[in-house]
Amino acid sequence: MARFAPEQANGLWNLYKQEFFQDYGIIGGFGEWPIGIDKGADIDSGPIVNGIGAAATAFGIASAKHMGDMNTYNKLVRTLHVWYSTANFFPENEKLTSGLLAASIRFSATKH
Repeated sequence: MARFAPEQANGLWNLYKQEFFQDYGIIGGFGEWPIGIDKGADIDSGPIVNGIGAAATAFGIASAKHMGDMNTYNKLVRTLHVWYSTANFFPENEKLTSGLLAASIRFSATKH
């Protein structure tokens, strides 16, 4: 929508962020559920850490970039870098950083 109805897209984007964006200062991410609702991970969410869902955040990276919301985009990408740099210290997290979802998230952050 950002290309053909930018004002409407911006309104929807801001409403979405208000309900789903978890802002932690220099990092942040999107929740799988609205703020205040914690249903936990499901089959397509990937891991959820402190309310931030892997899949929701991956979709948010591309969305923020297309919306021209570079502040949110940069927070999401920083979150991604923090996740990969810390998760790699724990061998049990290898599947979380090397699977298809992880590769898709890395691709989303770099190819726009």
